[in-house]
Amino acid sequence: AQVQARGVLRAAEATATWLRAQPDVGGELATLATVLGASATTRHPAYPEPDWPLALHRRYQRRELVAAVGERRAGDTISVPQGGILKLDDSRRELLFVTLDKSGGDFSATTRYRDYAISRELFHWETQGVASVDNASGRRYLGSPGNGWRFFLFVRLDKSEAYTFLGPVTYRSHTGDRPIAITWQLTHALPADLLAHFQVLAPG
Repeated sequence: AQVQARGVLRAAEATATWLRAQPDVGGELATLATVLGASATTRHPAYPEPDWPLALHRRYQRRELVAAVGERRAGDTISVPQGGILKLDDSRRELLFVTLDKSGGDFSATTRYRDYAISRELFHWETQGVASVDNASGRRYLGSPGNGWRFFLFVRLDKSEAYTFLGPVTYRSHTGDRPIAITWQLTHALPADLLAHFQVLAPG
């Protein structure tokens, strides 16, 4: 399913031209950048995927993510794929979108999967319910990285938050079936503050 928004996606150059014609808006953005810069994290940004303008441990809305990975381009209608995954078949990459607190009314009992940070290096994630160790969707995860597929984790505590980009993950182990409970190894360890934030709903 997709959520349809109004308008089309602008190219960066078109946006810059529009801003130059709106000096008041530009001034407000400059002030906002100063305020946000003063309160921003001191972490130096890292970009795990050279062709994605996505900084590690920074927050993004889903519409920003689909544009950043090339799923939406300038001139496209602004629509955002929903669901917990986004497959990029051409490059054999998959985005995993995780909402930890699924207690809101938009989640049914069958979609309240158990996802949480185990440690700074490990993350527990459950596949969609249709994924099985015996079908293509399950084998895509369990057969990686030898099958050429790579996976990238985007996590938020609840629907009020943007997604935090946790970077690439690799298969470590699994249990169960329909859904499959997978333990992912994070390539980049979680900072302590993010670990505390994303471990809050862990069992025990």
